[in-house]
Amino acid sequence: GSFNVGIEVSEVDNSGAGAPFPNETQGFSMGLSSDASLVSVIGVTVTLPFDPDFDASTLLPDGWTIGVVYSFTGQNTLAFPAPIEVLNVDYDTNSGTLAGNADSTDTVLAWDDTLGVPPVENVVVVGGASLAPSVVDGTITLEPEFVPGPEYTFTAPTQTETYDGDTGEGCFAA
Repeated sequence: GSFNVGIEVSEVDNSGAGAPFPNETQGFSMGLSSDASLVSVIGVTVTLPFDPDFDASTLLPDGWTIGVVYSFTGQNTLAFPAPIEVLNVDYDTNSGTLAGNADSTDTVLAWDDTLGVPPVENVVVVGGASLAPSVVDGTITLEPEFVPGPEYTFTAPTQTETYDGDTGEGCFAA
């Protein structure tokens, strides 16, 4: 099977404590790991409301990384006062591992600062500074779907025909 996951970013409103809100971000980098025995990432697509000047993703056996710069000249920034989907990630399940499994299987999509060479850190860029976000891991439940095998019916028609008793010959088609 296959599935996709929308990755969202939102800023925590700390304006009550005197912090500015919302802040204009300039880009981000992310790394999300997964269990390679259960799922494989097949693509990461940027879903920002504009085309960034730079985005580069790396698909790894146990996850993915991406770096995004909205604009090298500072023309594009993006605030996150509410959750906004910034990426869509496509996955395939590894059927060999799941074949014959009658029970559902949970797997974690975990934010990871150690993926890639060099490792890609999970950060959001604000005013040229890389800020570490708080992260929320995801859980995917893979539920087996049992499709019954094909069923067939063979039917021989009931038919009455006469034959010549003297020759013992008769013929019919069904």
